[in-house]
Amino acid sequence: MKQEMIGDVPNSILGMYADLSHKLQAGAITPEELGLFLKKRNPFAVNSEKLLDQWHQFYLDIFDVGATFSGIRIPNFRESFPWLIVPIPEVPTNAVWQGYKNQGIPTWSYYGDDLEAVITQNDRNTKKGAYVIWVRDRVEADEELKNLSANQLKDKNIPVITCDERLRLGLYYWWKTGG
Repeated sequence: MKQEMIGDVPNSILGMYADLSHKLQAGAITPEELGLFLKKRNPFAVNSEKLLDQWHQFYLDIFDVGATFSGIRIPNFRESFPWLIVPIPEVPTNAVWQGYKNQGIPTWSYYGDDLEAVITQNDRNTKKGAYVIWVRDRVEADEELKNLSANQLKDKNIPVITCDERLRLGLYYWWKTGG
């Protein structure tokens, strides 16, 4: 089968070049991503440093706290857990709850505003410093864990997102998406 060419370049390559050019112009691919691809590196790999920078900016914008993440260990990325949460001790749970109110986000709690007084046990906390956790990109609780109590999850040794982590993620998502 004869391959159609323009000069020494096959039409299929020119089509890919045109598609790439269009995606660059539209912003679907960034110049940085193209540069990584040309260096034979995955341009779509998760950039943990960039995510930490975004969390730093979040804490600065919402709480006026300059978070430092030096020495923090980021667990390996797993495709099914694409959302990163970075709790820090400088912003406790009650401050996160207050952050919603400060941003004008309607809130209500059966327990009032002192969540730390009633939530006394967590799988993870910031007592030993900041940490990182990856969670699923789901708005609602995992379908496969529905109808399981906290005690049942604990008995089965299934780690789940804590109230503090969920509050941080919700406020971060609100900040990131502009409300």
